[in-house]
Amino acid sequence: MPLRAIIGNKEVISTELTSDEWNELKKSVRSTSDEIILPCCHQSGNMRTSKLGLNHFYHKVADTCNYKPESAQHLKAKKEIIMACHANNWNATPEYAEEDWIADVLATNDKRRLAFEVQWSKQTSEETSRRQERYERSGVKGCWLMRTIPKELRNWGNLPKPDKNIPIFKIHEADDKQIMVDLEIVQLPIFEFINSLFNGHIKFCEFHSTKPKQHLCIRFYEKHCWKCHKPQHAYNIYHGLTTKCGTELHVDQGFWDSGSLEKHPAVIKAVQQFQQSDDGNHLKIGEVKRRYSKTVREKYLSFGCYYCDAIFGDFFMFEESLDVAYDESLLTLDTEVDLGTFDDEHQHWCYSRTKDFCKEK
Repeated sequence: MPLRAIIGNKEVISTELTSDEWNELKKSVRSTSDEIILPCCHQSGNMRTSKLGLNHFYHKVADTCNYKPESAQHLKAKKEIIMACHANNWNATPEYAEEDWIADVLATNDKRRLAFEVQWSKQTSEETSRRQERYERSGVKGCWLMRTIPKELRNWGNLPKPDKNIPIFKIHEADDKQIMVDLEIVQLPIFEFINSLFNGHIKFCEFHSTKPKQHLCIRFYEKHCWKCHKPQHAYNIYHGLTTKCGTELHVDQGFWDSGSLEKHPAVIKAVQQFQQSDDGNHLKIGEVKRRYSKTVREKYLSFGCYYCDAIFGDFFMFEESLDVAYDESLLTLDTEVDLGTFDDEHQHWCYSRTKDFCKEK
């Protein structure tokens, strides 16, 4: 169901006409007998409106063209793409053909050319690569919006593997019939996605980068020293960190140079300040400092006993933290801490309304 036709030697894009203009065009075609020519095959076509109210063209005679019928969702996606292109001062031509390829929508702005391809039906990875190569030979960048991602091109979460050379984004139909684009964290209506793309709010990044200021839940629990057996306290951080594009990043041991996040100077300072408050002045927490470990045969930054200064090994502290990680009855400090920025290698399409992106390279 094409959206573009040639009528009276003029190009007409159905989605650019109001209902009144569409009806007037119908009357004009009947009265003047102007032929409707479909650019995909240069065969005769006709005009109609779908049940969903979308104006489009169709072939008068079946089987005269290899143009495949498109679903209502496919047509709706194309319409939204065209509208977003125009809203950003890009020209948009549906069913644009050149050499050995046809683009669902070709967007142009000066010398820049971008082909949008909507794949509501399945397509193999080989066919996707082949079609992308055709675009590249013509100096066109291709952007793919797919409902079903080929297995070779998707990750464990059924989202496309981020690839700067073949930008692929997953789409789906929401309950309200909107066509949505799935990014790692957010889902955007297709119009908003295209708008974000043109306005530089989506960028390919090689790393996840955390926000400097993080909201942390620091939980305190009771423990006994393995050496002097006296009761005291320790703490752990309940959840991970948030990246600039909103992904939660799991914090492993050694994520920063001196060990676990609990040993970060800003975290230690926040805990010490809490110990001076009425809620936390009863906490007995040993100093975080470098101590010698017989197990690893070297000194490292470690927790220790409040009374005898015996080292609390990282492995045992980690085991203890797992036991209390989900205990909501524990005393908890909810606070914002400036940790600086950590980078973790992870290719992704980074989305930021403020253009504060993760690390590009």
